[in-house]
Amino acid sequence: MLEELKTIFNKRSIGYFVVMFVVWYPISLILYSLIEVTQNPSLGLVYQFFTPILVLLFAFLYFRKARNDWWSRILISIFWMFLFFFFSALLVQPIYGFSWQSIINWPVISANWVNFIAVIVGALIAKPTTGKLSARLQATSQPSLDQRLREQESKIQQLPPQK
Repeated sequence: MLEELKTIFNKRSIGYFVVMFVVWYPISLILYSLIEVTQNPSLGLVYQFFTPILVLLFAFLYFRKARNDWWSRILISIFWMFLFFFFSALLVQPIYGFSWQSIINWPVISANWVNFIAVIVGALIAKPTTGKLSARLQATSQPSLDQRLREQESKIQQLPPQK
């Protein structure tokens, strides 16, 4: 069980989250500031879609070469959402001047379900690398040109010599 968790929670999963957070936080801060200054409803819409789309992109990129089964999808979703709340709570006082408790409450947590789903969807659209689906895809895939040429050559070599 511990070895299984080590394959899910590794440097790669933390690294992808850190890069995602470093991209997400300044852009969301700028979008939030623009919304407050301009009161433009279109920016509010962009702000609402930005985070789930970014999470979807990073989940897709992460799960292309990571363990991609239901267990890992759910655990990475929970892990990334926990890290989102943790780092946001650390930065809310110095950046916005609010208490960390303004981030850790039920309305904010329940509004982030879409980011949880974005991780799951990103994993689902990534190429599966483990599990029954991957084995089924590999079994039904067409042989490559090299494999077909090798098969033809071996068939030719097995033919009896002509007189």
